[in-house]
Amino acid sequence: RDVQTNIKAKGNVIVPVMACNILMYTHADDDCWPERFVQVYIQDALGERLWVDNEMCKNFVQNILTVFDTLLPSNDGSSGNIQNVAPVVANIENGSEKSMDDKGSTPTTTDNSSSDVADTSVRPRYEEASVKESVEQYALQSVDKIISQRQSADSVPRQLLKFLANICCYPRVRLLAAQKIDLWLQNPKLTRHAQHLLMTLAINCRSDADYNEDCISYLIKMKLKTKPFVNHQVACIKELIAKHPGNVGIVLKHAVCNELSSTQGLSNTSNVMILSAVFNSSTMDVAKYLAIVFIDLIINKEDLLNPIKTLLRELLRITKSNFDYYQFSSQLMDYCQTNANQIKKHRRRRQEEIICAIIDLLTYTMMLSVFPLPRDVNNKTIAKSQIRKQIASVQRYTLWWLYTVVPVAFDVDSVAYLKHCIYKILFRNPLETYVTVDNWPSEVERNQVMELCTNIPVEGESIGFLLVMSDNDSVALPPYEAFDLIKGLLTKAAQLDSSNTCPLKFEVDHDQLIAAIFKLSIYHHSTVDTSFNSVSRSSFAYRDLYWKGCLLIVIIAAYNPETVGFIVWEKYPTMKCMMEMVMTNNYSFPPLTGPNESIESVRLSLHQLAQAEKEDILAYENAVSTSSNRGNIVEKNSSLLPQLMRFSPQGIMRCPPDYVIHDLQKINTELNLGRLLCSSRSPDFLLDVIQRQGSAESMPWLAQLVSSNFGSIEGLPVQCLCEFLLHYDLSVDGQEIEFLDKKEHLAKKLHSMIFDVNLNVVEIGEIFDSLFRRVASSQRNTRLAANNALAMIITESENSDVILMNSMSSNLLTLSSLDSTLMKSYEWLLVQLASIPHFNSVRELVCTYLKQALMVESDIDALGAYIIFLSMHGPTHEYRHRISLIFDMCKMMIQRYNILNKLIYSRNSDRSHESSIILSSLLNIFSKGLRSMIAGDEEYPWEEEVIIDQLVNVTFPTIKVTISLPIVVIHAVVLLLTYGPPSFDNSNFNFLLELWFPADEELPMVVRLDNNEGVMWINHWLNSRMIMSNIPRLVDKVLENSNPVSVMLHVRSFGIPVENMSKILEFLDNSVTDDSHFLDQVISKGRIADYVDAHIARGATGGDTFRKYLKMELPVNDSSS
Repeated sequence: RDVQTNIKAKGNVIVPVMACNILMYTHADDDCWPERFVQVYIQDALGERLWVDNEMCKNFVQNILTVFDTLLPSNDGSSGNIQNVAPVVANIENGSEKSMDDKGSTPTTTDNSSSDVADTSVRPRYEEASVKESVEQYALQSVDKIISQRQSADSVPRQLLKFLANICCYPRVRLLAAQKIDLWLQNPKLTRHAQHLLMTLAINCRSDADYNEDCISYLIKMKLKTKPFVNHQVACIKELIAKHPGNVGIVLKHAVCNELSSTQGLSNTSNVMILSAVFNSSTMDVAKYLAIVFIDLIINKEDLLNPIKTLLRELLRITKSNFDYYQFSSQLMDYCQTNANQIKKHRRRRQEEIICAIIDLLTYTMMLSVFPLPRDVNNKTIAKSQIRKQIASVQRYTLWWLYTVVPVAFDVDSVAYLKHCIYKILFRNPLETYVTVDNWPSEVERNQVMELCTNIPVEGESIGFLLVMSDNDSVALPPYEAFDLIKGLLTKAAQLDSSNTCPLKFEVDHDQLIAAIFKLSIYHHSTVDTSFNSVSRSSFAYRDLYWKGCLLIVIIAAYNPETVGFIVWEKYPTMKCMMEMVMTNNYSFPPLTGPNESIESVRLSLHQLAQAEKEDILAYENAVSTSSNRGNIVEKNSSLLPQLMRFSPQGIMRCPPDYVIHDLQKINTELNLGRLLCSSRSPDFLLDVIQRQGSAESMPWLAQLVSSNFGSIEGLPVQCLCEFLLHYDLSVDGQEIEFLDKKEHLAKKLHSMIFDVNLNVVEIGEIFDSLFRRVASSQRNTRLAANNALAMIITESENSDVILMNSMSSNLLTLSSLDSTLMKSYEWLLVQLASIPHFNSVRELVCTYLKQALMVESDIDALGAYIIFLSMHGPTHEYRHRISLIFDMCKMMIQRYNILNKLIYSRNSDRSHESSIILSSLLNIFSKGLRSMIAGDEEYPWEEEVIIDQLVNVTFPTIKVTISLPIVVIHAVVLLLTYGPPSFDNSNFNFLLELWFPADEELPMVVRLDNNEGVMWINHWLNSRMIMSNIPRLVDKVLENSNPVSVMLHVRSFGIPVENMSKILEFLDNSVTDDSHFLDQVISKGRIADYVDAHIARGATGGDTFRKYLKMELPVNDSSS
C-alpha cells in the first residue's frame, strides 16, 4: 500500500470496501447470511454511505438488499424497466442504487456488461420470516430516529429519501413517505430524490389492502404548484394504476371527491389531469369504478348531482376516450341492488330523490354518449348506429331496474314517481327538462342530441317491461298510456334511416310478447257474482285497447316477419287480415284472399257473433248490477256495451272498426308496413296472398309494389314482376314513359331468367304459372295482357331466324312462308317457347292452362295457336295426360261448335292453309290419343272427369280391340271426320276413318258399360253432319245404317252437296217397292215430290221411282191391298 495514505483517515473507503469484498467472497456460497450485514448496511445507508454506493461493493450490497421486496424504477425514472431489489436467479433484471451528489449530478449506475459470475452471485439470502420481521423492525426504528431528530419535516437528509426508496415494500414506509412527499418535493436539495421516491412508492402499491388506500389518498391530495411536478405526479399515478386493478377505483374515488370538494373552495389543479390519466391509461372497469364513486356520493351526500354531471361532461370532453357508457349506467343501478340496506336507512323522501337523481344522471349519460361524432360521413353513420343501440340497451336495463330492483331496494311508494322516471328515461318529456343548469346542451346542439336519443332501435325487452309494468296495479302507467307510449317508441324506431337495418328486431319470447299486449286489454271486474257461471266463463276486452294492441302487433310483425309475423299469420285471423290490408293496400272487408266462403256468409257469421257478444255483455252487466240495484240493463242503458267486446284473438276473423282502418292506413303510409311484409321471403307472405287470391282477381297492388320498389326488384317474387307486366300494358294509350321504361327493363330481366340454364326450375315454373293462368282468364283484357307479356319475355329477336329453321315443323314453315297473321301474333308460343332451356319442365304446366283457355278464348288466331301447340307439344309420355287432352278437346269441339266452324271452315284465300293446319292438329291429337288407348296396358280412370253412365265400350271389328271411353269422344271424332282431310298429311285422317268407318267392315259396336245394351252412337245431329260432308264413305255408311224414313227427312235440306243428294235419291229409289209401307208415314207427299224436283233441277240424279210413287193418285198401301 501507499505509505503516504492513511487508511484510518476520515472519509477513506479502502477498509470498508475491502471488508465488503472479503465478506462477499467468504459467504458467496451461503444461502442464509447473518442479520448483522443488514444492520451494518442500514447504518451506512442512513449515515455517510461510504460503501453502499461504491461500485466495487455492488454484489455485496445487492445480496443484502434481497431482504427487501421492493420494486425500483428504471434509470430514467419511469417504470418501463422496473428493477427488483430482491431479484431471483430467474430472469429479473438487476439494478443498483443511484449515487447523486448535492448538485443533482447524473446518477452512477451498474454496468450491465459486468461478468457473469457477478450476476449469478446475487440471489435471495434472507428467506426466514423471523429475520425479515426483525429487519423490518430495525429499519423502521432507524427511520423514526432520524425523523424525530429533525425539527423541520422538509429538512431531512438525502440519505433518508434514498433509503426510504429501497424499503418502500413496507406499508408504513409508503404511508410515511406519502404524508411528507409534497414537502420534500418543494425542497430544491431533495427534489430529485423525492421524485425517485414518489415513483418507487407508486409502483410498490401492489395490493388492495386498506393501507394502500390511505397512501393513495395522500398522493391524490398533494397540491403541487409547478407543471413538472404535476406531470411527474400524473406519471406516478399511471404506474400505480398499472400495478393493481383495485387501484383504479381508489384513485377515482379520491380524485373525484377531491375535485368535488375543490369546487367548494379547495382548489387542486391536478385532479382533472389525474382523472384524465386514469381514463386514458386504464381500459378495464374505469366506467364501473366511476359509477360506484358517483352513486356512493349521490346516496350519502345531497346537492352533488349537478357538480357530478358537470365533472363527468368535462372528463369525457378532455379525455375523448372509449368510455363504456353501458357499463357505467348498469353499475349505477347495480350498486343500489347490492347496497339496499344502506339506502333504506334514509327517509322515504330522500330515497325518492336518490331514484330521481339516478334517472337524471342516466339520461345525462345517454346524452353525453352522442359526442363527439366523426366528421366523415360513413364513419358518422356507423357511429350514430352504435350510439342508438347503446342508448337502447341502457333504456332496456333501466326499465328492468325500475320494474325489478327499485321495489326491493327502495322503501318508497312507486306510484308517485315511476311514471315520471319512465317518461324521462325514454326521452318523452319536453326538451327543456333535459337542459342542465349550465345550459347544456347548447341551443346549437340540442336538436342533434335529442334526435339521436329519441330515434332509437327499441328493444323487445323494453316493450316487454313496459307491458308488465302497465299490468302491475302498483305502477301509475295505465294501459291506454302504455299503448300510446309503445306506439310512439315503435314509430320513432321505424322511422330511422335506411342505414339501421334492424330498428325493431325483438329477441324475446314472441308468444309471450303477443299475450302480454292482449292481456292489457282484458276487462276485469272484482264484483262479479261467482255463481254466474255462464258469464264468468266468458272473457271480455276493452274494445279500444284491443284494437290498439292489434295495431301494435301488426307494426312489430312487419319488422319481425320470421318470428312475430309468422305467429300472427298462422294463429291470429283478424291481424292476418290487417296484414293483408297493408300489403294489398285494399282496406275493404273481407279481403279478397279471405276464406273460401262468400262475402255474404262472412258477414252473416260476423252478425251472428255480434249478436251473441251483445247478449253475453248484457247478461254480464245484469249479473254485476244485481248487487248494486241498478235494475234491468238493456242495450239503451248499458254502460259496458259500447266499451267491451268478446276477447278471442285467435277466433274468427273480425272486421276492424272504421277508425282502426283509418289508423292502420295512416301507419302504413308513414312506415311502409306493406312493403316490409311483401319483402319477406321466409315466410313469404306475398306469395301466399298471390296464391290464395288466384287468377280470377286482378292484382294492381302488386304492380304498384314493383313500381315503388323498382330499385330492389331482386328481392321480390317473380309473381310481382309478372303482375307488373300484366297491369301496365304497352298497348294502353297515354301511358307514362317511366312505366314503359320500367316494363321494358322488367321484360328483359324475366327474359334473361327463363333463358338462364342455371336458374332454378321452380322459379321458371312460377313465372309461367303467373302468366299462363291469365291466358285462361274469363276476362278478355286479362287474356290479351297475358299474351302481350308472354310475347315480350319469350321472343328472342336476335336469333329468331335460326330458331325458326331449327325447331319448326313443316306446317309452321308453311305458315311462316305465307306470312300468316297467326304466326306473326303467336310465334312466341309456336316457335320461341320450345327453345327455352327448361321447356320440358314447364311444358305440362303450359298445356294445362292452354286446355283451360280453349273453353274461354274467343280470338280465332289464339285458339288456332293453342290447338297447334297442344298438337306439337302435348303430353306424349304419360298415358293419363294424353287421354285427358282428348277429353278436353272433345268438350271444346262439342260445346263451342260455332267457334270450331270458324276455325276450320275458313276456306278463303287468307286462312285456307291455317285452317288446314288447325284441322291437321286436331286429327293428330285424336289419332295419338286413340292409338295410346288401343295399345295401352293401363286403363284411364274416366270416372274422375265424367259421369260413369256416359262411358261406353267400343269394339273395333277391324283390329279386334275393345276400349272404354265417353260417348262424347266418339261424337267429336265423327264431327272431326266430317270436315274432311286437310290439304296435306292425310295419314291421321285415314287412320281415324278406317278405325270408325271401315270400308268393308261393319261399324264399331258400342254398348253401355253398365248394362251392355247397344248404343246408337251416330245420332241425328251427327247423321246430318255426315250427310253434308264431302267424304263419300261417311255418306255411304250413313245410308247403310239408316232407314228410308230417316233418310227421306234429308230431302228437305238444300245444304247437302249435289253428289250426296244423288246418293240419297238413289237410296230412296231402291227403298220404294210395291210392298213398302214407309210412304204411309208421309203426310204431305206433294211437298216432298216438289223437293225432289228441286234437287233434280240443281243437278242431282235419281229419284224418279221415289217421285213416281209420291205422285200416284192412290197410296201404295191401298194399291197393294
